[in-house]
Amino acid sequence: MQELENRQNTGSQQENHRGWDLSSMHFILNAGEAIVAKTVRRFLEVLGQYQLLDRAMHPAWGMSETSSAVTFSSKFLLSSTTDEQKFVEVGSPVPGFAIRIVDNQNQIVKETMAGRVQVKGLSVTSGYYQNTEANQDAFTEDGWFNTGDIGFLRQGCLTITGRQKDIIIINGLNYYSHEIEATIEEIEGVEVSYTAACAVRDAESDTDKLAIFFNPAKTASDREADLLKEIRLLVVDRFGINPDYLIPVERDVIPKTAIGKIQRSKLKQRFETGEFNTIIKRVDLLLLNVNTIPSWFYRKVWQAKVPVFNLSSQTTTTLIFSDTLGLGTVLSEELEKHHQPSIQVSVGENFTKISDNHYSLVPDRAEHYQMLLEQLAQENKTIGQIVCLWEYDQYRGEVSHLEALEQSQKQGLFRLLFLAKALEQFRSEEQSVQLLWVSSYSQSIVPSDKIAYEKGTVLGLLKTIGQEMTWLNCRHIDLPVLEVEVNKAYIQQELGNFSKETEVAYRDGKRLVCGIESVNIAEEPKQ
Repeated sequence: MQELENRQNTGSQQENHRGWDLSSMHFILNAGEAIVAKTVRRFLEVLGQYQLLDRAMHPAWGMSETSSAVTFSSKFLLSSTTDEQKFVEVGSPVPGFAIRIVDNQNQIVKETMAGRVQVKGLSVTSGYYQNTEANQDAFTEDGWFNTGDIGFLRQGCLTITGRQKDIIIINGLNYYSHEIEATIEEIEGVEVSYTAACAVRDAESDTDKLAIFFNPAKTASDREADLLKEIRLLVVDRFGINPDYLIPVERDVIPKTAIGKIQRSKLKQRFETGEFNTIIKRVDLLLLNVNTIPSWFYRKVWQAKVPVFNLSSQTTTTLIFSDTLGLGTVLSEELEKHHQPSIQVSVGENFTKISDNHYSLVPDRAEHYQMLLEQLAQENKTIGQIVCLWEYDQYRGEVSHLEALEQSQKQGLFRLLFLAKALEQFRSEEQSVQLLWVSSYSQSIVPSDKIAYEKGTVLGLLKTIGQEMTWLNCRHIDLPVLEVEVNKAYIQQELGNFSKETEVAYRDGKRLVCGIESVNIAEEPKQ
């Protein structure tokens, strides 16, 4: 059928109208495989252009064990069938041949009720050669032969609905292999007569699953993923079932009998022995489906990036919470040299105003931050930048006991929290503030870096504060402990930086910003 349509669509005008006259063809026998109404109707429509009678098609049924076809129908017409009908009537039995429909207990069922098709007649085989076991299964005690087909009778005419072995039962619903296969073969890119729908069961399941084997056309090799998606969508749309496995294979992988019937049972056996596992895995990776690990895994990376400077003149005051290594003092002096107002805050025994640009406080007391900002507000000093240097210090080794860990949180985490709360209380409505939290040994940039893990909590809080207090631009800066003149220049650079990086580090004179990159788990070395 596909070949006829291809010739019709691609051939020249002369080839398409070469004078065929099929009006003398009155009888075309259609048997041997499940008959699909839509395919037969299309056959009659295409060849009807060459005077083929629409009553020429005669569905029939038979099998090797009945010696030939034993039922014939003369009722198949374009006017009496539709593309949507599931089953095709194959006619009444020939003289001397009998058919009955029974249930699993060999009891005859009512007319139009589907059941097991059994036959009796002179043309039925007397048995399988030297196979007593097969003969016992094939014949009933009263001499009827079990065909293995499922069907029903209406007014003496037989309709085959499927093979006992080819009915797929999933979640209590019946699906017919031939119906699914015919639907899939409507898709461009699927080779006809090499599609098999089977019920399979993997080692970890106690229920059947739907596997569809098919042979992609060579022209579809470059769009295999799209073809797989198209097959799945069509099966879901037509039958309401989502195939568990879509398995593209070469033609010679599909086993057939000598007369061309697909041996689905062999495919099922080969599937359950794991023969197609490699193909299934390849399809999983191609479609990135639920059987694969999504691209959810990323690693932290550091990349060099130059700052984006704000060229406007600074009119606000920089508040500097000083360290013990002298960096804060040098930074404050440098800003004053350039007529950039700053206020230095050092650690003291109480809240004290030492001079107009120097205060001291107890960092572990929340009210001291409030007192500081209140005092500055009374003096009409607008804070635009804050540099916190409390965690800029020498490496002290790993934390060895709980008390030391708690003390480290007071030096970093709690001081940041106290400062943020005070800023929220005393800031003006339209004021935005840049907060630079400078630390040392808090980021692992190169393998030789020592890490003070107890400082890591500040990073998390900075990110949270920046989300909740959108007017506060938070940036964490990791500096190696170098000469104060070097690090002073780095901080000055960050104060003039207009960009929004939240994590910055300096190594070997380079400014590095934090980012992420996707990790391909399959290519990573095993740990």
